[in-house]
Amino acid sequence: MSYKLKIDGKKMKNADFVGDVMDQLQQAFIESGMTEKQVADKAGIYEITIVDMLEYGANLTLRNISSLAHALDRDIVFKLVDPNKDHEPI
Repeated sequence: MSYKLKIDGKKMKNADFVGDVMDQLQQAFIESGMTEKQVADKAGIYEITIVDMLEYGANLTLRNISSLAHALDRDIVFKLVDPNKDHEPI
């Protein structure tokens, strides 16, 4: 028996966005050279939250992303664009 999963456009866009955020956070973490504990202490959030964010994409609230970006000495750039118009990638 085989199953076909249907993923609608909205779910695909959501998954792509979360994946992009995770990729950027993971890359910044690697480049920082810090441990998860060091990042957690600097961000002021629990180490398990850092692990959940970086490894599983869990707890990716705006507040946690902002705290993590600050701890990694990164700025956040956020932009909503009209998909029907040409736009520069971020």
